[in-house]
Amino acid sequence: MSPGRTARLNPPLHGPRLHLAPMRAQHAGAMFDAIGDPALYAYIDHGPPASAEWLRERYRKLESRASADGSETWLNWVLFAHESPQPLGCVQASLLADGRAWVAYLLARSAWGRGYAGEAMAAMLTHLFGTLGARQAMAMVEQANLRSIALLQRLGFTPAQGDALQGHELTATEALWLLPAPLRAPFAPAARALHGDRAGDGRAGRARRGGGT
Repeated sequence: MSPGRTARLNPPLHGPRLHLAPMRAQHAGAMFDAIGDPALYAYIDHGPPASAEWLRERYRKLESRASADGSETWLNWVLFAHESPQPLGCVQASLLADGRAWVAYLLARSAWGRGYAGEAMAAMLTHLFGTLGARQAMAMVEQANLRSIALLQRLGFTPAQGDALQGHELTATEALWLLPAPLRAPFAPAARALHGDRAGDGRAGRARRGGGT
């Protein structure tokens, strides 16, 4: 993928309090410290990274921004509070050829309860819908992960039902949540999704395929 196309697909993004930097291998060391806590993975289908070097190789692969067969575009951002060099976590999207996108987030425990997940997800969704023309965002979340479900609801996601579940393989404990692209106006989450009651903790479920940690 050319540098120009990469820059368009995965540019720096910004929120009121956050800077979202395109994920690079150079972020691995600090990110390993931020997301190495096993407790963060209670509702995710894999454990923490084995080492900073393992994470560095993973991030280096993700810098391609595309799966080997070209069927998915991998978009990943590392979150920083303004004026802070320490990462808070990441948000990620796997954009499929049909315009749907799997989305997820993972935040360090120290960043929980401060509204950062909602702010970062809103910035990413605005980019997916407004710049890249995604037609739907999808998140697969464990039903027990009530705080992340509350965050998805504040962002406008609704649980998939009936025909919307076709083609998806869910376990007995998972739920699929969907957010269609806005029909006319740009995506604009309610203010409470950005700050609100800040219920979302740092643990999105198996909300994407392909890219990310």
